[in-house]
Amino acid sequence: MHKIIIFLALVIFGLLGNIFNIEMFFGVNQIFGSVFVLLAAWYFPLRITLLIAIIVQGYTYYLWGHPYAYISFVLEALTVGFLLKYRIKNIFIADAIYWLFIGVWLVPIFYGDIMGFADVQVELITLKQVTNGILNALIATLISILIIRYSKMNIKTNLREIVFSMMLSLISLSLYISANIMTEQYFRTIKENVSKSLQQDAAHLKNEIDDFSERILGDIGQIIDSMSLTTINGSKLINYIYINRDKKELLYSKKDGLKPDELFKPFNKTCTNNPLIFVQNKKMQLNLKYNSTCLTVGISLEKFRDFIKKQTLIANEEILLLDGEDIISTTSTNLITTKFLGNERQISENLYQLFPDKKMPKMKLWKNSSYLYKVEHPSFKNYTILVKHSFGKYIDELQKIYILTFKVLLVFILISSILVYFFTLIIIRPILKLQNLSKNLTDKVINDKQLLWPTSNIEEIMSLSESFKNITNSLKSIFQENEERYKKMLNSSNDMVLVIDMKSKKIEDSNLNYKNMFGDETNINSSIQEIISKNDSILNDKVTNHSLIYLRDKDDVKIPIRADSQYLNIKNKNITILTMKDVSDEIEANNKINTLAYYDNLTKLPNRTLFEDRMQHAILNSKRTNLQVALMFIDLDNFKIINDTFGHRAGDKLLKDVAQRIQSNIRENDTLSRIGGDEFTLILENIENRAYIADIANKIIKSFRHPFEFDAKETHSSLSIGIAIYPDDGDNLSDMMKNADTAMYRVKELGKNNFEFFTHSMNIDALEHLSILVKLKKALDDEILELHYQPQVCSNSGQITGAEALLRWNDSEKGFISPELFIQLAENSGLMGRIEKFVLNTGSRQQIIWQKMGINIQMSLNISNQQFNKSEFVKDTLNIFDKHDVDPKTIDLELTERIVMDSEESFNKIQALKNAGFEISLDDFGTGQSSLSYLKKFNIDKLKIDKSFIDDIPHDEQSCSIVKAIVSLSDAMGMKIVAEGVEESDQLDFLNRLGSYTYQGWYFSKALPAKEFEELYFSTKI
Repeated sequence: MHKIIIFLALVIFGLLGNIFNIEMFFGVNQIFGSVFVLLAAWYFPLRITLLIAIIVQGYTYYLWGHPYAYISFVLEALTVGFLLKYRIKNIFIADAIYWLFIGVWLVPIFYGDIMGFADVQVELITLKQVTNGILNALIATLISILIIRYSKMNIKTNLREIVFSMMLSLISLSLYISANIMTEQYFRTIKENVSKSLQQDAAHLKNEIDDFSERILGDIGQIIDSMSLTTINGSKLINYIYINRDKKELLYSKKDGLKPDELFKPFNKTCTNNPLIFVQNKKMQLNLKYNSTCLTVGISLEKFRDFIKKQTLIANEEILLLDGEDIISTTSTNLITTKFLGNERQISENLYQLFPDKKMPKMKLWKNSSYLYKVEHPSFKNYTILVKHSFGKYIDELQKIYILTFKVLLVFILISSILVYFFTLIIIRPILKLQNLSKNLTDKVINDKQLLWPTSNIEEIMSLSESFKNITNSLKSIFQENEERYKKMLNSSNDMVLVIDMKSKKIEDSNLNYKNMFGDETNINSSIQEIISKNDSILNDKVTNHSLIYLRDKDDVKIPIRADSQYLNIKNKNITILTMKDVSDEIEANNKINTLAYYDNLTKLPNRTLFEDRMQHAILNSKRTNLQVALMFIDLDNFKIINDTFGHRAGDKLLKDVAQRIQSNIRENDTLSRIGGDEFTLILENIENRAYIADIANKIIKSFRHPFEFDAKETHSSLSIGIAIYPDDGDNLSDMMKNADTAMYRVKELGKNNFEFFTHSMNIDALEHLSILVKLKKALDDEILELHYQPQVCSNSGQITGAEALLRWNDSEKGFISPELFIQLAENSGLMGRIEKFVLNTGSRQQIIWQKMGINIQMSLNISNQQFNKSEFVKDTLNIFDKHDVDPKTIDLELTERIVMDSEESFNKIQALKNAGFEISLDDFGTGQSSLSYLKKFNIDKLKIDKSFIDDIPHDEQSCSIVKAIVSLSDAMGMKIVAEGVEESDQLDFLNRLGSYTYQGWYFSKALPAKEFEELYFSTKI
């Protein structure tokens, strides 16, 4: 209800302020309706402000007859209301912004461009409206301050605004009143000067008329005295003279042919002893009674006006001769009417002001007004002589003065605003500082913040400052005593303790344990505040609770905290005592247990236990989604060789690098596990087709083309991957593992470095391989394996010069088992080391036996890649031959091209063997990647031409060319040649044409047991 009353009051007072406006300057009225509209903008929302502005300012449309001021004032209300609601709190500043950026530009458009006012008028109206608006804003600001002070409205302001508004208002009003007084004084001076000028001119005119009359009387006197017509012929004033009106006797006339009736008919006027002047029909008639006879003198009115102009006229003044309201004569050349009309206002005796008889603005009314001075003369008893002075030019000058005054006034207000603003800051700065320092004084004292109370030359402020200082010191003493007791209690806890305000979620205090962990107060807030605000459950429960949260300590290390909270209400203030314990060690211990239980310690990948759990989960998920799950069984090729060659440290690094390389090619949600040694498994979930699985396997295999590095050395490795798919290849974990493993072994059999999907036919082969592997282990245990020896024959002599020891296995059940089958199984199962030792030991013993029998040949023994790459290979080999007392010069060690190309370590081993006396042969030459630089570097003794080239000679030109090239290369590099697999005579003939060499093959003999070899040797010896 009170808002409706305020609304009505502002509307009523606004209308009254516009209706009963006050003339602050001459012709410039101050309307006060805007004061109440601005107060509405300060108090009400914009829509209510707009309604009040429309009602109150509507009167201006009636007042001035056009809508432009009305539009400007409504826009003023809206702009000020907007600024007060969103940006600015001071009415004066908001209104000044409106007039500066909007209002001052609208006036020229409305009054100049639209209404067509002169530039001076437009400028004056602009300045008048701005000044009017600024004054109203100051008044509204003062009223708003009084309302805040004495009303019960819940409106707040600040001291700076009050002081600023009060001082600026006083200064501005003083300037305004001073300007009003000065302009009023100026205008009063103008009026006084005009009055004085008219009085002087009127006196002068009266004297001239007297002189004029005397001259006429002088002429008449001459006529009377002498009646001599010639004496008056030269007179410029007398038109004609006649006497004795009763007799109508014409005594004299300057105009010929005049009749007495024409002269005397209109001139029947009073005649006295004193001359009287009468005017009629543009003639001036002077009557003078002389000897009972009326002497009449006629004078031209133009002559009289010319005389007045020449003798008495002053610039900007006009002399009029009136008969009542009829203008008989005037010195003006712009006589529009013969009637003297207007509204007279007497100023003083004989001084009047004449206003136009029309309604118009005061400034325009005065511009069209004149000052009149009535000249009293006995000769013009029946007429009125007026001296007229126009006010037009003075009003123009006054307008210019007003323009200058308003400009100066606005400039002074602007300068005053700036000076008052800074002066206000200087005055209230100590008070503001007191306010800021005293705000939350108890908190500042508790937190031991340094308080520098301000000083001032103002006694009241200084007294207030001293009082605050004393209060602060008292509070410090009280708090210090309580603080000491409180700190002792707080720091007695072994845990970290925080005191938290439930309402603000701010930390009130903490103990030393917390600070030692998290640093100073600033870090306390920044480290825990977010956790507090997001974990309301920690604080809002009114009973003790246990929560695990994570915080960052002063070294920015994230640590786990177990928090227990206790809710309390102390002096109507809800607080929580939060007790926290660092459980890093506890969690770390649990994590270690979990890691040991579920993760591989070397690669940090899931171990077999976690793998099996995730595989079971993947199978369950597949049943829900009807999408496939792929299980890859991944085995690292030749890992044992690398591990034995470079050591376990290098092997461990290789396993970690392998894990990282595989992970870089799979999805984040795929599970890669290490289940033992060099074996990994990979679970791929949500699979829709096999193409995606093959693509992943290809990416992984291709990524292993790049070498692995450790200790500035490089080595290559590859993967064999077997893939089983759920549910096609098994409906449980055990079947999936078995089938993926089977597919992986098929890859091994086919040459490694590839992947295979499981097929059911693989199960049959796998069972077969498993059976052979079991029998192979038993054969090694029972020493069933044996060596057969294939003769190596000199092409020139046909004599046996050497023998290659080849491994043979005759099983009691399966019969002969090819080395190509069981050697591969031995390499994959780790049995190759035992086989290698068997070959070297058996070959050494046989060589000693043959030497004792007189069979002095060189024995060739094959070295596997796995065994050669072992770090102890050279030492173990030398030990075997030393044990059997075999001369290394009688032994030829056959190496593959892969060994020669492998690394610098291979070079060192070969050199050690050669230094011991062994010959080195390069087996299967031409099928690998040997380069001439490696052949030269490793100083190979023999090149063995692979059987694949011998098979096609002499019929295949390309094979013939290759064999010729190998022979030429060996000759150039001083190497011996051994041709493998010679089975036809034409093959031997072709080789014979190439020169001296050694050959072996079925053409001469297959590999034979030792006894049969001995018989063949002695049978062919010459």
